[in-house]
Amino acid sequence: MTAAPDQPVGQRYTVVPLSVQPEGDDFLVGNADLEEFFQLPAEGVRILTMLRDGATLDAIAASFADRDEAPIDVADFVDSMIEVGFVYPGSDAPRMDERHAERVAAAPRDRRLVFRANRRVAAAIFSPAMLMAYVLIVGAAIACARLSRCAAAARRLRRRRPSRRDADPAADRVLGDDCVP
Repeated sequence: MTAAPDQPVGQRYTVVPLSVQPEGDDFLVGNADLEEFFQLPAEGVRILTMLRDGATLDAIAASFADRDEAPIDVADFVDSMIEVGFVYPGSDAPRMDERHAERVAAAPRDRRLVFRANRRVAAAIFSPAMLMAYVLIVGAAIACARLSRCAAAARRLRRRRPSRRDADPAADRVLGDDCVP
């Protein structure tokens, strides 16, 4: 395909900084500032790379035709990339930064809460020595809970009348298996 009628022949384009991540057979392409991401085939990524390197629409279309690949409407793809703000016509390159800044300002902001701490304090809180202290504290709490439970069971056992304990064989199991003296 050749350039679209609304795009001058020999037109160069400017591509905003994009992140490209493989995702199966396709690629996840986007701009974190704009918070816009699209899944594109490998051919779309190749067109964006060629645009970034300064190729014209005719040169890109010829490149695809030379490889005997399925015909691709390069002009239509570039128009959609212009629409989403990933590509700007070369004549707009000086204003691209201004337009990109406006779109970034209009994009929704990240509303996550961020905890900030002094690096030395954070390193001390999460150090191996403090981890051992946390383990010891939790272990002591578990031991205290078990001892408290055993002590309560022992008190209940002492309050029982001897005659009743002798008559009830289950009274010997009041402490339970985990409170064996």
